[in-house]
Amino acid sequence: MGDYQQYHYEMFDLDPDRPLKIISQPLYNHAAEHGFPPDFFTNSYFDHVDFGHIPEGVDCSGSQFRSCTFRGPIMKCVFDDAAIYDSNFERAVLRMVNFTRASIAHTRFRHSGLSFVSFLDARLKGGYMRDCSFDIVDFKGATIDGT
Repeated sequence: MGDYQQYHYEMFDLDPDRPLKIISQPLYNHAAEHGFPPDFFTNSYFDHVDFGHIPEGVDCSGSQFRSCTFRGPIMKCVFDDAAIYDSNFERAVLRMVNFTRASIAHTRFRHSGLSFVSFLDARLKGGYMRDCSFDIVDFKGATIDGT
């Protein structure tokens, strides 16, 4: 992450106790080019963002992802308590990724590799995992409904 610019965010304050930073595709692209500030991915609201790159080790805890696409490597990332809806993991390489207590609905994992991935106590509904490889994937305590 390192050298980055300061950003001013519009806020999504449907829950006044936990407002989320709104991250659009242009803002994401700008941050990808100029450096992601600390906490860019935490407690954020991403709508229709195409993630061609997520820096290793980022914390996406408490964030919401709606109609997003994830491609390429996703390494050592945390999606704890995140909400991921109507999204796609396409040809993604997820390694050492945590989805603890995440809500994942109508989300598709296609042609992806999952290694050392935890869905501990996560809620998965109405999605699928097709043509994926699994190496030590933990679904302990997960609720799987129509996936």
